[in-house]
Amino acid sequence: KIYFCFTYPYTYSRVQEDLDAMNGYQNQLNDPKSLYWHRELLTGTRDGNRVDLVTISSCNGIDMDEKEPLFDSIFPEAKSDGSSRPHAFPEKQILWISGRVHPGEVPAQHTIKGIFKLLLDEGNVISQELRRRYVFKIVPMINPDGVIRGHFRMDQFGQNLNRYYGTPD
Repeated sequence: KIYFCFTYPYTYSRVQEDLDAMNGYQNQLNDPKSLYWHRELLTGTRDGNRVDLVTISSCNGIDMDEKEPLFDSIFPEAKSDGSSRPHAFPEKQILWISGRVHPGEVPAQHTIKGIFKLLLDEGNVISQELRRRYVFKIVPMINPDGVIRGHFRMDQFGQNLNRYYGTPD
């Protein structure tokens, strides 16, 4: 038998390793040009895996007295007073980026890694301008349970997640 791979694999464990390696960024809140980085647990999956939310921007426009709101049912590791949430940037637009709703969308995972590489490049003028203008909210892998199980389009229950966005439960 000969097997052909659709694309070079990108596992849940590798995504977690990538995020762990990025955790070293230190926010210098008093420097407007400084990179702003915040990683938090958006939610846990039914199988107990992480769904991470990463916030990237510059410290330009930061509201030192305001944090993003804390919502019921998500951010399970956040402190009850909301102090562990990211700072607010009231004048900046938010851009949402997500990957791997469908586990077989492996090329998207490589794209997410490239987006991180671009946004975290402190010497790149384009990256600096993007961070100055926007707050990036990135969910690198929405369906880790499906990825871990080797599914192509489904989650751990055999459901196609983008059929449930209108009526989640």
